[in-house]
Amino acid sequence: MGLLWIDELQAEYFDRNPTGVLHVRLNDVIFPLYALVCTAAQIAQCFFYKREPQQRVSTTCRIISAVLILSALIGCVVVPLVDSLLWLDLLYWLSYIKLIITAIKYTPQLWENYQRKSTAGWSIYQVILDFTGGSLSLVQMFLLAGNYDDWLSILTDPAKLGLGLLSIFFNIFFFIQHYCLYKNPEKRKSSLDSEYLEKNGQLKNEKEAPVQNMPDSSTHM
Repeated sequence: MGLLWIDELQAEYFDRNPTGVLHVRLNDVIFPLYALVCTAAQIAQCFFYKREPQQRVSTTCRIISAVLILSALIGCVVVPLVDSLLWLDLLYWLSYIKLIITAIKYTPQLWENYQRKSTAGWSIYQVILDFTGGSLSLVQMFLLAGNYDDWLSILTDPAKLGLGLLSIFFNIFFFIQHYCLYKNPEKRKSSLDSEYLEKNGQLKNEKEAPVQNMPDSSTHM
């Protein structure tokens, strides 16, 4: 939003990249705003809908979030005090924070699929949409660079470039899990259910097994 609508930030960008192409477009603003609304709605659901006692934000997530938010706040304080730093540098740092969060957010689902050896109950359509969006974002960057004959300008927007590459990278692994490694979710689910029932059935049988009565010694006296 800053590079698209704030003239001072645009001036700082072109002072640093006189012949560069500004890759920020309206779609780059609409996408994060839409994601913000969707995420806020999901957070609200966590407070209003029933959840299990063990469903809570992990300590690791709390620490990482606190560190990233604190670093952003420190940047807001430091930039006005240091002449060599520009508000553009703060925007770049915020974009790097976004890259870190994006790299982290895919990992739990990948790990969960690996542990369960299944993608049953998990929608692949959001992955297809995410992969498509990341691919089209990269295509847009290359088309703009080609139109202006400035291929190095792609590197002046590391956030957009990195987000596109990260989404494609992780989504490829999701595709491999869903369509190759665990492509028979019903068969896998049936196997897991059978193992669960067999295990619990054995435990139940052990509990219900009659206790062998010890002979009453008084009858033999």
